[in-house]
Amino acid sequence: MAQENMWNRNRGCGCVLPILVVLFLAAVGSLMPDSPQTGFKSNGEYCTIQSSAGAVLGSINEAIHARVNKLCAAKDYDGLAALAATGVVYVIPSGTQALVIDRGIFSTEVKLISGEYAGRYFIVASHLIE
Repeated sequence: MAQENMWNRNRGCGCVLPILVVLFLAAVGSLMPDSPQTGFKSNGEYCTIQSSAGAVLGSINEAIHARVNKLCAAKDYDGLAALAATGVVYVIPSGTQALVIDRGIFSTEVKLISGEYAGRYFIVASHLIE
């Protein structure tokens, strides 16, 4: 009986992953553009980090970036603040200039060349670089 109730409660939840992805994108304020980006940047090219929210979260490595994604999906803003307080996640203003070091499908390593953190390396969401 308990398993049957659990099954009924969880039925129809096949859309959880897409919902979490949308929540993550909304949490960092950077929904995908309606049209494909025409300015795809490859390794070694200069880019601008852009977000409609006015800022982007930059992580110091891929493991931290994955953790940020999970916290955003869970809307755990206290967890994000705790990561920022430890110095492993930084708020990078939109419009910051950067050099693409390692372009990936979902995340990209960049070296900032302008702004408060110029000279530092960060992992950012790939769709946020133009």
